[in-house]
Amino acid sequence: MVKIKNRRGFFTLLGLILAIAIIIILMQTVLKNYYGRPLLDKTTGQSISGNGVNVTTYHDVVGSTRQQVQQINKQMQDYGRQIEEIK
Repeated sequence: MVKIKNRRGFFTLLGLILAIAIIIILMQTVLKNYYGRPLLDKTTGQSISGNGVNVTTYHDVVGSTRQQVQQINKQMQDYGRQIEEIK
């Protein structure tokens, strides 16, 4: 039978594996909440979604809000051009 002479190395490897397992579990929880869970309650979600914002998850809220802001910026630029044409 072979005895382990360097127990310190064994425990270091075990600690590293344990730390990686904890990090993986935490990341799984964070990503599940970020991509899978509804962000807002029903009443708030209905009022915001009436303005064209997708409220399914945080990721969707950010993406659809960004699109809405880009559309508003484009409209404002078009209004500015129309005003310059009138002058």
